[in-house]
Amino acid sequence: MAKNIRFDLLNKAEAMHYVKNNGTSLRHFSDEVRNDREVCFEVIRRFADSEFRFASYKVRDDDNEAIKAIKTNSNNFYYVSERLQNNKDIILFALQSDPSNIYHCPKEILEDPNLVSSFCTRYVYSTLIPPELKTSKVYVMQLVKSRGKLLKLVSDEFKDDADVVNAAIARNGCTLKYASDRLRNNVGIVRAAVTQNACALKYASIELRNDWDITSFACTLSPNALYYVSPSLRNNREFIKTIIKKNAHILLFSGLPEKYLFDKEFVCEAIRESQIYDCGQILLSIPCKLQNDPNVVITAVLKFGYAAFQYLNGSMLMTPEVFQNIAHIDMPGHTITFSFYNKFKKCQVLARLVPNMVLNLLLVLI
Repeated sequence: MAKNIRFDLLNKAEAMHYVKNNGTSLRHFSDEVRNDREVCFEVIRRFADSEFRFASYKVRDDDNEAIKAIKTNSNNFYYVSERLQNNKDIILFALQSDPSNIYHCPKEILEDPNLVSSFCTRYVYSTLIPPELKTSKVYVMQLVKSRGKLLKLVSDEFKDDADVVNAAIARNGCTLKYASDRLRNNVGIVRAAVTQNACALKYASIELRNDWDITSFACTLSPNALYYVSPSLRNNREFIKTIIKKNAHILLFSGLPEKYLFDKEFVCEAIRESQIYDCGQILLSIPCKLQNDPNVVITAVLKFGYAAFQYLNGSMLMTPEVFQNIAHIDMPGHTITFSFYNKFKKCQVLARLVPNMVLNLLLVLI
C-alpha cells in the first residue's frame, strides 16, 4: 500500500481512480466507499480473491451484486449475506459455478433432493446429508428420480428396494448395475431398464442375459444389446433370425458373428425386413461374395427397387437369371451410369417382344 495516503478519506471518484491505476484492497476504504457498487465490483474484478468479504453488508445483500461476485470468483458465495445464502436461485447459480459450494449451503437446502441431486458426490452424500434423510425412502426416491446414478450411493437396503430401483432406472437404465443381485435377476426390473436403455442388458444377471424373451426384446430396441447377449444365444441361428425380423439393423452390427454375414438365407431375410432408407447401409455391409449371388441381388432389387442398382454389380443385374426377375423395375436415368441405363432399357423392351430363351441369348451377346 502506498505511503502517505489516507484511503479512508478518499471519496468515490478518488477511490475509483486509485483502484483503476494502482489497485488496493476494499478493506482500506471508508464505509461509504465500500457501500458503493461500482467501486466494489471494480476491486473484485481486478482482485477476485476474497475481496467481496470487505464490501458493505448492503452490497453483499444485493442479488445482482452477489451474482456478479460469484461469477467473478465462485468462492464469493461464502461471503454473500445470510439471506442470499438461503436463496435457492443464488445457491443454484453458485453450485453451477462450483459444485464445492454445496459445503456452504444451509441444512434446509440439503433437504431438497431435486436441488442436491445434480451436485451430489459420494463425499457429499456421506458427510453432508443428515442420517435421517439417508434412511428416508421418500427422500432417496426423489434423489434417484432426479439423477439415477445416485443409486450407487444409497444403502444396500434401498438397492434391494424395487420402488427405488425402478425410480432410478426410469431416469437411467444403466443404473441397473447398482441394484442388488436379486433385482438384477428380476424380469420386470430388467425389462424396464432395457426399455430405457437397451445396453442396460449388460448389467442383468447371467441367467437373464441367456433369456430368449428379454434379450430379443433388447436387441429389437438396439443392435448394440447383442454385445451383452450370452454366447450361446448369440450363436443360435434361430435367435438371430427372430431378431432380424424385428430389427434388420442387426446386419450392420459389428459384433454380429461373421458366419451370419456369409449366410445367404440370413442376408436375404435381413434385406426383406429392412426399410428403403436402409438400402445403402444394408447392401454395402454384405460381403462381395454375396453381392454377386443372384438370389441376393434379386431380393435386393425387389425390395429396394432401382435404389439398389447403384450398390450392386451392374454385370450381375444383366445376367439372364437376374434380369428376368427384375425386368419390370422402373429405373430413372439419374440412378446409374448412362451406358448401363441404355442397356437396361433396351433389354426391357426386348423382354416384352421375344421369348425368354431368345432373350437369354441376347443378354449374353449385348
